[in-house]
Amino acid sequence: GRPAKLYDWPSLPQGRNPVKDYIPVARITDMLESPGAPYAYNLQKRVYPDIRLVWWAGGNPFHHHQDLFRLERAWRNPETVIVHGHDLPGALMGHINFGDMAFLQIMGRVPDGAESTLFNAMLVALVEHGMTPSALAARLTWAGAPESLQSAVAAGLNGIGSRFAGTMEGAARVLSAAISQAGDAPDYAALAAGIVDSHARERRHLPGIGHPLHRPVDPRAERLRALAREQGREGPHLRLMWAISEEAARRSGKVLPVNVTGAIGALVCELGIDAR
Repeated sequence: GRPAKLYDWPSLPQGRNPVKDYIPVARITDMLESPGAPYAYNLQKRVYPDIRLVWWAGGNPFHHHQDLFRLERAWRNPETVIVHGHDLPGALMGHINFGDMAFLQIMGRVPDGAESTLFNAMLVALVEHGMTPSALAARLTWAGAPESLQSAVAAGLNGIGSRFAGTMEGAARVLSAAISQAGDAPDYAALAAGIVDSHARERRHLPGIGHPLHRPVDPRAERLRALAREQGREGPHLRLMWAISEEAARRSGKVLPVNVTGAIGALVCELGIDAR
């Protein structure tokens, strides 16, 4: 059996929930289908409330129910669904675009004009991957099993890592760590030299620079930087990313432009999005 704990871990008090009504999460469908109906739970006789408004604060009800088709039908009954403080059908659908909705889900707020322009530009840049391992894996899987599109998508996702596409996160982590310790007046050349030094010394791949096709510049990266400048969002992370490219090219004698994943990694930091 489960051994008893002699001591509890330190924790903050949870307080008392002033809302007394509750239902088991696995009975969301029953509640939406049968308001006012009685049910038994935990040796108690309770009644399903009549739910007209859903304020969704996180989690996924589709992970907790046995019949997803019933849940989907029942989910149509509430009159209002609130997502991050906004009426989903009344204030979001038809009022914001898909990129802004994704930003809302990540950041918990609707983006301002500059944020919307930059975030949507990043998503557009990611649509076409070219001849990358992830794109090839997806295409070859679909060629072998055209009836299984989801498998092709999964194969492509499994091909994303530290060398392709995942370099966005790698670049963002490098930039975020450096700028967080640089103070109010960063010396970008010195920071870039230190980053290039450490990666070369440890024989680690430097994310966000170089491209097998786009030389001497990656036009996608240059466009994202230009948009950031137009929107007044060209901050220290973008400046450092380009300084790293220049320093790495100077030391290696090779053409190593900032690529699109490096530009996106820098923009993610400028927008305050967690590198993860």
